Amino acid sequence: MQDLGADCSDVVRVRLFVTDISRAQEFIQAHREFFAEHPPTNTMVEVSALVDPAMLVEVEAEAICFSHEAG
Repeated sequence: MQDLGADCSDVVRVRLFVTDISRAQEFIQAHREFFAEHPPTNTMVEVSALVDPAMLVEVEAEAICFSHEAG
């Protein structure tokens, strides 16, 4: 994102795929800390497994970034 001149305030939607929904409060707290004043829309879905068994969360983010260069 930084290569495009974007930062976390440009993220408008996040999907969290989690393997243990009972830890939802931990994931929500991490989301709040990371996005601070600009929290995007958030969806959390429990899945049975991720590609790497050691992973607890997979994050999918969508951002809107407009170029400010004249072209």
